[in-house]
Amino acid sequence: MTLNEILGEGRKRLQAAGISDYVSDAWLIMSELLGIDKSYLILHGNEECSKAYEEEYVVCIKRRQEHEPLQKITGKAYFMGREFSVRGEVLIPRFDTEILVEEAIKEIKSRINKCIKPDLTVLDMCCGSGCIGISMGLEFPQIKVVCADISDEAIRVTNENIGRHGANNVQVVKSDLFENIEEEYDIILSNPPYIQSEVIETLDEEVKNYDPRIALDGGADGLVFYRRIVDDSSKYLKASGSLMMEIGYDEAAQVQEIMAERGYTDLRVVKDYSKLDRVITGRIM
Repeated sequence: MTLNEILGEGRKRLQAAGISDYVSDAWLIMSELLGIDKSYLILHGNEECSKAYEEEYVVCIKRRQEHEPLQKITGKAYFMGREFSVRGEVLIPRFDTEILVEEAIKEIKSRINKCIKPDLTVLDMCCGSGCIGISMGLEFPQIKVVCADISDEAIRVTNENIGRHGANNVQVVKSDLFENIEEEYDIILSNPPYIQSEVIETLDEEVKNYDPRIALDGGADGLVFYRRIVDDSSKYLKASGSLMMEIGYDEAAQVQEIMAERGYTDLRVVKDYSKLDRVITGRIM
């Protein structure tokens, strides 16, 4: 079969499986496997392709037919304009999480502009692929970033992404929340699990079947990790330190209450581009 024929067959299979972006997904899988761009396809699309490649392509198309996320098939996702590895059991970075990074960037710039020491320290708690912490480290090479996660797979993938981007100011540590955290930080960032346990089975197939449950399940009310993080974070924040967390669209009032009860002030909720509550920030005195 030629490249064009293989691509056409992939599109048909994905369309029949109900994949909405079947045209682009079939092409992206081909592009990733062969390392080609569309100009190459235009020039060489009618050339015969090897049987080995054809078989590999079909395997990947079948994975997508079963609604495995494209990012898991290609092994990479994009976050803050950068490519991150998402191999293995780590949460695929979401566009909405960029709001958390954008708010943290504003906070650091504000501190630097106020001449508060430029050598700030940042902790990315529940780091997953490391996309949050590494993005911060690349944005501000003068700061120190520590990424923490309980998952061995997350530690491996974060280390891979640190190497991929040459983020020499970012370190990673295995820790059950603050269990192995020893220093104090100016800013703690976190995108913790926050979906109610009973809701997970109602989620889209690509999420409930392929994102690690440990990165999704926030307990019966979705707030288990917020309570744990808020309870302990003040011990690991410097004076006037900031805690910034991604939240579910309907959790702002509850998380605000949890933070206020633990002494956090200057509480603020930030909406995402869909006008839904997405990030909460607070300061400890």
